[in-house]
Amino acid sequence: MIKRLIAVMIVFLCTCIPAFAAPSLPQTIRIGLYFEKSAVSSIPLTFTNGFEAGVWQDEKLAVQFTYAQPCVVKASKSTANANEIVLINEKGETIFTFPNGDIGLDLMPIAGADGKRDVTIDKVTYHGGVELKRLTNSDMTVINRVPFEQYLYNVVPYELSASYPIEALKAQAIAARTYAARNINRYKKFGFDMDATTNCQVYFGTKGEHVNSNLAVDSTKGQVLTYEGKLIEALFFASDGGYTEDSVNVWGGVYPYFKATRDPYETADIASKYEYNVEMTAQKVGELMQSKGYDLGDILSVQAEQYSPSGRVIKLTVQGTKDKKTVEREGARTLLGLHSQKYKIITDAITQLFIVQASGQAVAMQKPQTVHVMTADGVAQTNGQLCVQSENGVSALNTGGIPTVYRFVGNGYGHAIGMSQIGAVGMAKQGFTYDKILQFYYQGVTIE
Repeated sequence: MIKRLIAVMIVFLCTCIPAFAAPSLPQTIRIGLYFEKSAVSSIPLTFTNGFEAGVWQDEKLAVQFTYAQPCVVKASKSTANANEIVLINEKGETIFTFPNGDIGLDLMPIAGADGKRDVTIDKVTYHGGVELKRLTNSDMTVINRVPFEQYLYNVVPYELSASYPIEALKAQAIAARTYAARNINRYKKFGFDMDATTNCQVYFGTKGEHVNSNLAVDSTKGQVLTYEGKLIEALFFASDGGYTEDSVNVWGGVYPYFKATRDPYETADIASKYEYNVEMTAQKVGELMQSKGYDLGDILSVQAEQYSPSGRVIKLTVQGTKDKKTVEREGARTLLGLHSQKYKIITDAITQLFIVQASGQAVAMQKPQTVHVMTADGVAQTNGQLCVQSENGVSALNTGGIPTVYRFVGNGYGHAIGMSQIGAVGMAKQGFTYDKILQFYYQGVTIE
């Protein structure tokens, strides 16, 4: 009786423990190639074995037309009907007219002997097929509908070189898969999921595909990153300069798996590529502000007013003779177009001079105009202009207090939230496996 009671209690406890179901992944993903301002009136499409055309329903194509021969067709918007899409063959003959362009016309390649279904869209080859849409007040929107895992074949090598260690590539594959799954329908109003740029994930078709990155995708098939059962925002970037950042210091949002962490894995041989030294004149800063709609007048100063514990600028002020502009968090990087928020500002202005006395004590000078110097003819008063002799010759010092040149000296590349791609490579080179890499950069996550 006691044994039976214990067994019943165990079953009861097991059924009461909350469990998080693994997120389901889509079979296909839609990548917008031409849309909004880049929408086209016509576009050439190449099919090695022909195609089937119709409407995509319930994760499959409802075929309305088949063209079973190698072909190059031109898809064009109709001038007679705002919703129509017309397919024209190489002879200039109309082979199919689709009246419901607002719904979307899908063209799926007929598979060859190797089983591949690829389409060439305006000279770039992609896995999967193409969807064409006619949206209100727009030319033709062109979308690549691609099997979800095959999409990753053409993302991973563009985000991280296929020459890097396989464990780093696996980490990149899982991060990219998670990011894509979480961002399904991000561009819903245009009828697709994500675009092909750094706004989402870099995607340039099959040209960069590589056996190493494909292996990384295949060997981690279906694996994603979750936190308390939900897909995380699996962000990544090039280099953190030795320290990742807390999300609150970049975008203001709080994510439990994004915490500022010292990163000892960005090896100097790679990370040094992401050190930068950007010089701007005060005039250039003013022109840059003007181009962004801020008429500040002549620039008097550019000051980093606040740093995060990781050494990133989180409050920056540009002061002009007419007005000033203060930005916070990521704005401290994007306002001036810098590679990262992790930088120091150096100017040519000298606001304080010191004289070293015979005793060795440094004494602050009150005003450069009162300086006297010893010459061959005795003591002489300076005219306020001081110069220094260097290996490059004699140069005048800017003692006016208002900088004419600003240097932004920093390191890192990107927002520093999530996984450092260079750090992932460094960890892989030291023998860490992909799961350890991911759990270092995304704290407290589960790989499912």
